[in-house]
Amino acid sequence: MARISRPRRAKRLYLKQVLFFYDGPQVVLMQSDRGFPAVGVAIEGDGNWFMHFSEVSDEALRRYMSEKAQLSWLFNEASKRRYLGAWGEVDEQGWLRVKSVDDIRDESWFPQPGFWARNHTTPFGSMSAASDKVASFAIDGSWDASDFSKFYGKMADLYALLAITSERAASHLTVETRRVAKDAIVSAAWRGGGSYVSFYDRIFSSVFALSPLRVRRIAYASPGHIDLKGSEEPLRDIARVVDSFGLETSALKAAVADVNKILTDGNLRSADATTQFPSDVIRDRVYQLCREINTNLGVDDPQILYNLCDDNVLVYAKITLSFYRRAKDLYAFHTEGRVDPVGFVSEDEPVPSSAIKAM
Repeated sequence: MARISRPRRAKRLYLKQVLFFYDGPQVVLMQSDRGFPAVGVAIEGDGNWFMHFSEVSDEALRRYMSEKAQLSWLFNEASKRRYLGAWGEVDEQGWLRVKSVDDIRDESWFPQPGFWARNHTTPFGSMSAASDKVASFAIDGSWDASDFSKFYGKMADLYALLAITSERAASHLTVETRRVAKDAIVSAAWRGGGSYVSFYDRIFSSVFALSPLRVRRIAYASPGHIDLKGSEEPLRDIARVVDSFGLETSALKAAVADVNKILTDGNLRSADATTQFPSDVIRDRVYQLCREINTNLGVDDPQILYNLCDDNVLVYAKITLSFYRRAKDLYAFHTEGRVDPVGFVSEDEPVPSSAIKAM
């Protein structure tokens, strides 16, 4: 697939959300016509209301929104390009023409240290903080740092994938987020290894910008607990996937084995998205098996995922298998007895590790 080149500088920015409002917009989130997020802060100049914008990467925005970095970092350390625009010139469609400014010497144009995402006056994204819940998991047995990382990593991958494929959760997503997710699926190399990691990183960054999955607290003991805070629907969907995995283990194994055999026999395991199946009959068989796998995993509507794959059966098969592997790894924590879902708890509620109840 040909690599799409971007223009060196943006000419317009699209308003996505006002993040901080005090006597007018003070901090805003935009999207540049180059495809990057851009955060703007209000400055005064010649009696007019101007905005100084810092164009940043998705990862940098994610760090800021998860409070791994403050606003000043986005402007001083993470900026790709800087722009200036007159706020009053935002058109009816939300676009603002801007000019590139490379050398800014006036320190008053930059946000002061100490402003964090928690200072926003408006919940970020359409999956607002009001829909966030704390899911608690009782843990037991022996855990080391790699175990915690693996557990969170599998949760994060499933959280992102279910947020864009679940009927209920997907209804909260913006058109832009779904576009980014579809682009991540279609453009991924799907040749194993790093291509899968890159795919999950991209969709997680996209979903994270709307509703982060955060580790709220870890109490390591035997027993102990892990609390994760995120949007309620994807967290409920993960619980359903784990439950479904336990109920449909035999059917899942058989369907996955069939898909793997077909891909291996057809030399399709490392093939790119443009590679064709040996026949339409085989292609249709793979499609039906993948639909069966997703259904048995508790996915609301497997067709949503297929459509996000641009109706490409080979891509659909590879992402379905990757979904299955992650669900299997997460399910293993439960069957080993190391994880039990406590359910949703309040922000300040102490978690009784013995109070196991269905999520």
